[in-house]
Amino acid sequence: MNDHNIASHLPVTALILAGGRGTRMGGQDKGLVKYQGRPMIEHLLDAVTPQCERVIISCNRNLTRYRAYQHHVVTDTLFPFAGPLSGLLEAMRLCEKSTWTPATQWLALLPVDAPRLPPNHIAWLYHFIKQHPKVQAILPEDKHGIQPLFALISTQSLTSLHTYLSRGERSVKGWVNTLPHLQTRTPDEWGPFVNINTVKNLP
Repeated sequence: MNDHNIASHLPVTALILAGGRGTRMGGQDKGLVKYQGRPMIEHLLDAVTPQCERVIISCNRNLTRYRAYQHHVVTDTLFPFAGPLSGLLEAMRLCEKSTWTPATQWLALLPVDAPRLPPNHIAWLYHFIKQHPKVQAILPEDKHGIQPLFALISTQSLTSLHTYLSRGERSVKGWVNTLPHLQTRTPDEWGPFVNINTVKNLP
């Protein structure tokens, strides 16, 4: 097994994006909707906690329940309900002002409605950093194409992101395309990334 396939604590902060309105889920808070008997966010936490130094949860509802998981919680303050990039911006701001040791330059984006995340996803992306030290984003690609909501993003892109949102732009892919970035095909055995974002997709 290659080193990048071994789950271990990496200098990465996982950002679980749970701040949407859940429109396609009938208004439910997707992170708290049960999948295989447990809230979807718990599946994500199981997958990323062994790999990352820390976890940030981006949410705008049910803050008490999310804080009960004893991870850092951020809400959309500068750009309320402006999509995943708003949550990413708040996470970057938290990383910038925190005195965490060790510090982490990289944020791993993870939508909360993806409970089938491959267990070594973050480690797989991270192993490309030393090979490409000038990139600010690493995007996975499966058979359906680029998956920007599962990207690894450098916190050094904070100013760029704030400027992009200030212009009224909201596209994750559109913003990442403005950065020095790398696209990489995920292992075939992982299959496509799956989002459980509608009630009919629940098991």
